[in-house]
Parts: sequence; structure tokens; C-alpha cells
Amino acid sequence: AEGRLSSYILTAMPFAALAGMSFVQPDYMRPLFTDARGQMALTVAAVLQVIGYLVINKIIKIKV
Repeated sequence: AEGRLSSYILTAMPFAALAGMSFVQPDYMRPLFTDARGQMALTVAAVLQVIGYLVINKIIKIKV
């Protein structure tokens, strides 16, 4: 249960940080959504986030 909770928290943290920064400084975060380089960075970050989630789940499901 602890591993699953950790994976949920680690998966949600970047999205929470993005939402928080967008709320506090929307002008600072706007290039991520409007510029092609920012959109590419968000895409790469999302793919890496999914890979990280899958790796953590694989680690959690190891039977000892």
C-alpha cells in the first residue's frame, strides 16, 4: 500500500506543480502552451511521467 501511495503522489506532483505555477504566475507558464518548444517540452515530460509511473508499478509488483 505504501508503494502504491508513493507512486500516486510522485505521479501527481508535476501536475500539481504545473497547476500551482499556472495559478500563481500565468504569464510565466504561458509559453509552455503557446510556443512549439514549450509544447514539445510538455509532451516529453508527459511521456517520461508515464514511463516513470510504469516503472514504479513494475517495482511495486515484485514478489519477494
